[in-house]
Amino acid sequence: MEKTFNIINPINKDHNLFQSLVLHLAPGILILCFYLITYNSFVETGFYAQTALTTSFLIIGATAPILFLMYLSKKNKIKIFTSIILFNKKLRWWEYVVYPIIVVILAVIISTALQPVSSRISNLLSDFLPQWFLRPHVIPDAISERNILITLIMVILIDGLIHPIVEEIYFRGFLLPRLARYKIYAPILGALFFALFHLWQPQNMLSIFLMSIPWLYIIWWKRSFLLSVIIHCLANTLGAVFGLMEFLQ
Repeated sequence: MEKTFNIINPINKDHNLFQSLVLHLAPGILILCFYLITYNSFVETGFYAQTALTTSFLIIGATAPILFLMYLSKKNKIKIFTSIILFNKKLRWWEYVVYPIIVVILAVIISTALQPVSSRISNLLSDFLPQWFLRPHVIPDAISERNILITLIMVILIDGLIHPIVEEIYFRGFLLPRLARYKIYAPILGALFFALFHLWQPQNMLSIFLMSIPWLYIIWWKRSFLLSVIIHCLANTLGAVFGLMEFLQ
């Protein structure tokens, strides 16, 4: 008998739009809640918004999706990387090099072109949201160099490597293949839902959406979550390393 979908055990291979949206948003909601709850504690101990956000990625973003997939594996008595993660195709070695470079270059171009738009959205949202929320990377004057350095190293390790790996296992390995019923539109829907997942940076959702479209079309074509892991880690790590280099200079 075919398994029917429910939010707690969505193991079937075909999600509708509402089901996929809920499963995309759930980790983002948890990250946002943890971030907002712990922000003041980090500030009181001499850190700033980026520290709280990055810690949220580690405590929630890098654990909740994996725990959920482990739950699905145990409940349905199946293996994560064979029956839950569906994009497991092995590629030729050069594809793991060429495609990430292409995607990162496209992302830089799109992000740069949309920077005025993101800034405009941020200015509009500033009437409703605090500046620390809209610009968590901005370092307040009172923060010590030691705490800044700790935070920037955390960003490299957590936002550059740990969290993107988990995101790709969950979003591209688990969720994207289950949008198959939408065929050629599946990567666009996956990009949209992934952008909406970033609830802690609403000013960048449009940019994330447009940057994700070529990326997800390549993943949809190649059927490899590992390729997506490399793309995501490369993009995030480069940004984090540049941030650290700027501080050190």
